Amino acid sequence: MVLFFVAGLLQNLASAQISVISERLAQGAVHRWEYGARAEALLELNAPTYSVVSFNVVLPPHSIPSNITSALGEVFTIAHNIVVARSLSNITGPQPLIADTSAGDPASIGVSVLLANWTGQGALDGLDYAGAAQDQLHYLFQNVSKTKDGAFSRRVDQLQLWSDCVYMVPPFLAYYGVLTQNQTILGEAYTQIRLYRKYLRDTAASNLWKHIQLGNAWATAGMIRSQQNDLAHWVHEIHGAMYSHINSNGLFYNYADNNTTFYDASSTVTSSTALAGTGTTVSGLLHFTPEGWLTPVVNPYSYGVQGSDSPEAQAFILELQAAWRDWVADGAHGTNSAREARPHVLMIGVILPVLHWLMIVIT
Repeated sequence: MVLFFVAGLLQNLASAQISVISERLAQGAVHRWEYGARAEALLELNAPTYSVVSFNVVLPPHSIPSNITSALGEVFTIAHNIVVARSLSNITGPQPLIADTSAGDPASIGVSVLLANWTGQGALDGLDYAGAAQDQLHYLFQNVSKTKDGAFSRRVDQLQLWSDCVYMVPPFLAYYGVLTQNQTILGEAYTQIRLYRKYLRDTAASNLWKHIQLGNAWATAGMIRSQQNDLAHWVHEIHGAMYSHINSNGLFYNYADNNTTFYDASSTVTSSTALAGTGTTVSGLLHFTPEGWLTPVVNPYSYGVQGSDSPEAQAFILELQAAWRDWVADGAHGTNSAREARPHVLMIGVILPVLHWLMIVIT
């Protein structure tokens, strides 16, 4: 896989730009998957030691380093509010972290709940974070519909597989498995990705996964560290299928292989760096409104319709910034060859949350 750049244009977002994008994310995130996407983006950007894609080969510290205490506060607030609301239902036993028609989305909040338990937040506010995470885990295995070979349904009312579920569920399973040192649960993160690939990969469409382009991006973003060789191959596979459909403006269509649909910058950001900007204000960035919303985007609540703003897209931008920062810190491997190959196309050709380790594979 090759890295593509507009030579000299790609820069880190300034802190003021990051703040505005983060504010729009906080303002707009009001649904279960948006809470999860926001929490993960904040971890990757501000507290990568605790992120599900951390470089660490050891467990994250129970005691929070003083330099990231404030940064983790927003993540803990998300976990706190979810567990408080859950406790008001008076339901016991297996249950999602937040009641919903989606069987997969609530699990996306699980990493923040696990982290709250790991760092002792329950001793401060009296909430049972461990129990909430365990109930979410048991809900997936005991209550959620599955295919005959075990793929979790994306929906509660009927068996459906959506590619974005790969972002919602496997990271929670992986984090749970790591923190509890349970290899079986950790392995299940890989198994779910393998099964979703089995059912959703469309060989007739050059290995694009079925559903909208953003779904392909969600899927690649959820392919995390367990069973790295297979996951790296599958990320390459989707990315190769996606790249053949990229347009001259650096964006994908909502359905990548259907040019009658609208452009979607959020899927482009999730799967690659397709944005360039200069200056220190958000209004100086390509594909942002003056208020700091990424545009154009798919309506996150009606995937066949173009939207005006998308909280999940804001989260993807923060994950993009974290990936860019880590890639630069790791030596910006592949820059020279990429510029020689195609100097007028801006694209980091690696999927964001796996960039940290995938870069080693592809260079």
